[in-house]
Amino acid sequence: MPLKRETIERQLATAQADLAACVSKLKESGVDAKAYRKNVNWRNLDAKCRQLKSRLFSVKSTEDREAECATRKAGSGESAGKKSAGKKSAGKKSAGKK
Repeated sequence: MPLKRETIERQLATAQADLAACVSKLKESGVDAKAYRKNVNWRNLDAKCRQLKSRLFSVKSTEDREAECATRKAGSGESAGKKSAGKKSAGKKSAGKK
């Protein structure tokens, strides 16, 4: 079961706070910003943040797709007769070609 947007946003906020805490510890110990990648904890926390951002992007695209589908379904009730008439005539044309 996919996670909800609120859950992923909450997890992302927690992961970003953990990453910020790790960065502050690294700064206190005098590590250069380019050397963060050598730290295992920083790499793991950064990977977790990137993973959650990717999941959030996927949730957003799914929500957009579902909203578009809902608007098409809402609009299809008005023009359903026109579409079905077109499909019937198209079926007759292909049947005559055989």
